[in-house]
Amino acid sequence: MSFLALYSRDQALAGGLEAFLPEPRTLVRSPSLPGLVRVVRERPVTVALIDLAERTEVEDGLLELRALFPHVGLVLMARRHDDPVAIFRLGRAGIRNLVLLSVDHLQRELPMTLLRASEDGTSSLVVRRLSPYLPRRELRTLRMALDRVHLRWSADEFAAHVGFSRPHLSVRMKRLGLPSTGHLLTWARLLHAGRWLEEPGRSGESVSR
Repeated sequence: MSFLALYSRDQALAGGLEAFLPEPRTLVRSPSLPGLVRVVRERPVTVALIDLAERTEVEDGLLELRALFPHVGLVLMARRHDDPVAIFRLGRAGIRNLVLLSVDHLQRELPMTLLRASEDGTSSLVVRRLSPYLPRRELRTLRMALDRVHLRWSADEFAAHVGFSRPHLSVRMKRLGLPSTGHLLTWARLLHAGRWLEEPGRSGESVSR
């Protein structure tokens, strides 16, 4: 489960999202666009979701987020009764890798939408590069280390979530040329930090935090 940030004044929408997110749920809602930008800048957000019901700020908000944080996934949340012209205009705006999610079909569409939105994220990039060389279980372990970096697990806690003791997990990873459990968690942080430093909306200080 990655770290998600939502821009919406609708508390019920945030509750609906949390109901269909797998454990551990990590969703932060901001009722303002500047607040959303601050959350993305200061915390390890993988995907930012914007509620189309916020109307006038949506297009500017999506353009700003894409410019400031080019690796963060963007999801536009729309309802059946929302203005189709607004959706068309956003489509014409040329916002790269913007994914549309129907609020009316959250349970069915949310998991695949989040996967699509995070395709340019660090976790997906690393997993794609290493998938030809790693067995499925170790690949899932690597993905977990990258996706849940914000939970700040210790090496023992992480290994327990994988289903092994820390020493046994370290042995399995080292056999495949990967770092030991503790070093794997450190590298997960460093890989994220390296890509965050490329983004105009961040500073060295915000990344270190």
